[in-house]
Amino acid sequence: MPIPNPPRILQQPARAAKAALLTDLALKALIKSPPARQTDIQDPSTPGLSARITAKGDPPKGKLTWSFRLRVAGEGGQSVRGRKAKGKQYRLTLGSYPTVTIKDARAKASAYAREAESGAHPVRDLEKKAVARHDTVGKLIDTFITDYAQPNLRSWKNAQSTLKLHLVPVWGTRPVDSIDGREAATLLSDVARGPLNEKTGKRIPRPGAAGEVRKWGSLLFSWAARSGLANANPFEKTKNPAKLKPRQRFFDMAEARAVWRAASQLEHPWRELIQLLLLSACRLREIAHARWSWIDESELRIVVPPEEYKTERPFLVALPKEAKDILARIPRWNEGDYVFSTANGKRPVWSVPRKIVNRLHTRAEKIIGRKIDHFVVHDFRRTVRTHLSRLSVKEVVAELALGHALRGIASTYNVYDFEVEKREALARWAKELTAAPTPPPG
Repeated sequence: MPIPNPPRILQQPARAAKAALLTDLALKALIKSPPARQTDIQDPSTPGLSARITAKGDPPKGKLTWSFRLRVAGEGGQSVRGRKAKGKQYRLTLGSYPTVTIKDARAKASAYAREAESGAHPVRDLEKKAVARHDTVGKLIDTFITDYAQPNLRSWKNAQSTLKLHLVPVWGTRPVDSIDGREAATLLSDVARGPLNEKTGKRIPRPGAAGEVRKWGSLLFSWAARSGLANANPFEKTKNPAKLKPRQRFFDMAEARAVWRAASQLEHPWRELIQLLLLSACRLREIAHARWSWIDESELRIVVPPEEYKTERPFLVALPKEAKDILARIPRWNEGDYVFSTANGKRPVWSVPRKIVNRLHTRAEKIIGRKIDHFVVHDFRRTVRTHLSRLSVKEVVAELALGHALRGIASTYNVYDFEVEKREALARWAKELTAAPTPPPG
């Protein structure tokens, strides 16, 4: 059946086409058979009002949303004749059709137009109301972590730390729907450029951090859109600012020994934490968040419970004998069970601060007598794994020493923990690591 007075549409989301009067019959037909590209349809009876229909290949298919574009009188200043100049254009989302009918959309748009013409600022008023009811990015992140990430994601702590570190300082008090794609792209570029090194005056690129922000930011807003807490995902059309390359950094033995010795010159808890990381090849949080109840000091064994481990299986760390003295030096707290803590054991240290890693780097260079390339704490694991192969440790043992799971059917039926083999492998490594360093040249 032909559609009476079908609206003329333009296949460009940035511009809206002139159209005949909108009707329910025409809009329902568009929803049933959406266009190939996202399309804006103007309502000629209400200037600035348009209906946006999603493309047939984009989820959710055929969703129709009302929006209204306006300029506020007086925001652009005042002419010499006293006329209020209008400022920049704003876009307000009025809701989705058919929940918001054509009549409702026109009424809302007309009301906002009258406010803007009088010099009132409906956009700012909406933002203030959103903040008042805690409809902010910061609040959204808290809800996302508790309602979705914790119950469904093993790596929810990574999501939490990334979002708190990068999104909250910039957008935390902003209304959820005030963030657009341009701001998301700008944030990614800023993170990728990295922080400024005060000594050199140069920035330290962080393309990997930008990739994490994009991953978790996109998941946050796509979840919010599905849950009705946001209208759109501003990260949807963004790209990583730089192509990510797998990190290959590891220490040669002279560097590893220098870092080991430099760590002994740090204060607690960083001294013991870094040395245990170097000895065990564990991930940072497996040691930084360890509890005394996980550790058997007499057997030099740490058992990370499945709920705290990446693969959701218990992980046995078979420490070499060099770890005994390190564990003995760590104070026992009286308010909590965490091994490494600056809060009397109630909370663990979150990570090793960059300033501590920089100090470790500087001292290691003095010990070795030459420049050492930039490194991060996770490079310790790659270093240990590389040298275990050099020391002729069997591949399966080297992988299990780092906590990597067996693949295939062996992961289901082979539950042997390889404690003896892992301890022997890490003992070989510890012997190499703690050997007397090669004296600097000259």
